[in-house]
Amino acid sequence: MSGEYRSLLRRVPLYNKRGVAGGGPPAPLEVPTLQPPQRHPGGSESLVSPWIHECESLEAQLQGYIGQGALFDQWYASTYLAHKPAGLLSHKVLSPTRPQPSE
Repeated sequence: MSGEYRSLLRRVPLYNKRGVAGGGPPAPLEVPTLQPPQRHPGGSESLVSPWIHECESLEAQLQGYIGQGALFDQWYASTYLAHKPAGLLSHKVLSPTRPQPSE
């Protein structure tokens, strides 16, 4: 049976979609020439100075934010913690002790 398929396949002509030459040599690869980027006419100072200014403004904002936290801590200590017993603040006892009746 396999002989019938072989003879059938041998009668079918083979076609190459790229032609008789089998496609020929590969097309030449065109690579554009690479050029380094042009230098900025103002130099690197003009490129970096906006970034430096932005970093300095962020640092000033962060320092202000940290200062606000310290200001809140001072306010909290003076208004709330100043009226608490010393044992609560030092974390030695969980609640103030009741006065013991004197005998």
